[in-house]
Amino acid sequence: MSPPRRPLSALRYARGVSLIELMIALTIGLVIMAGMASLFVASSQSHGELEKASRQIENGRYAIATLREDIQLAGFYGDYVPPTGAGVQWTSPADPCTTVLANMGFSLPPVPSPPTLPPGLFGYESAATLSTNCTAVLANRRSGTDVLVVRRVATSAVEVATVAAGQYFFQVSNCSDTPAESVFVLGKLPAGFTLHKVRPAGTPASCLNGDVSQVRQYLVHIYYVADCNDCSGSGDGIPAEGIENLQLEYGADSSGSDGRPDAYQLASAVSDWANVVSIKAFVLARNTETTTGHTDTKAYVLNSSGDASTAVGPFNDSYRRHAYAVTARANNIAGRRQQ
Repeated sequence: MSPPRRPLSALRYARGVSLIELMIALTIGLVIMAGMASLFVASSQSHGELEKASRQIENGRYAIATLREDIQLAGFYGDYVPPTGAGVQWTSPADPCTTVLANMGFSLPPVPSPPTLPPGLFGYESAATLSTNCTAVLANRRSGTDVLVVRRVATSAVEVATVAAGQYFFQVSNCSDTPAESVFVLGKLPAGFTLHKVRPAGTPASCLNGDVSQVRQYLVHIYYVADCNDCSGSGDGIPAEGIENLQLEYGADSSGSDGRPDAYQLASAVSDWANVVSIKAFVLARNTETTTGHTDTKAYVLNSSGDASTAVGPFNDSYRRHAYAVTARANNIAGRRQQ
């Protein structure tokens, strides 16, 4: 007896995959995988560029926002409002980097009449020579960039008992009883803060027998562009937080009557820093990482006149950049001049 025979159709479907079919399937698979890999690489590159651009925008906006906020607070001395005109003397320039009280530009107790104060705003032009103290403090300052000094006291007051050792604090007298007190005092030691608050209702009869005034920390903020983000050793060569350049113009109220700038000028042209009521700041921000295939061929004009002769660039490198500008009014200084 012979074994049963399978139909020809069954034999045809049971033969498997041919070599040609396998090669075609592999080729199609490789094409699909190559397309997916190319899409993934392009997506990763786009994501990386978007992340770098976001960091650059964030750094640039943070820089101008910080400058604007501090400029608006420049010359703030808490309860003490410096008189205008001949009612106060301004020391200019006072060394912003000194830690010696006698060199800070303030009258020392007892405060004479008129009192002496350093101006709330001061600046160094890119080529200006810094003080000896500042040369050491700003040793990593980037060449060709400006420096801004903002002086003020903290916006929040604290009790004398909480004064931290090693920091300077500013105290104002609100007491008008006799014998007259100094209008203010600047110092480090709690024992030196003896000025009083305004006379309270009822007792004590004299504010000189009452509580002492609160104090505010004295602040000197120096804004400059550093040559390095990590400055340890020889530095990393990356501008601090991607900020590559800072140029400043100062608006002076020469008439001294309305708190409005009559003209904007460079630091070298400012004749009286007490008259500076507004600042224009120009910031150039740079990505901290290069972009493959990109060449920065732009020239960046960092001034209000549009003078291209002082533009920076083109850098002809692979870093993307963007320029930012802000005009900030020194409210405490300008406000005292308004009539």
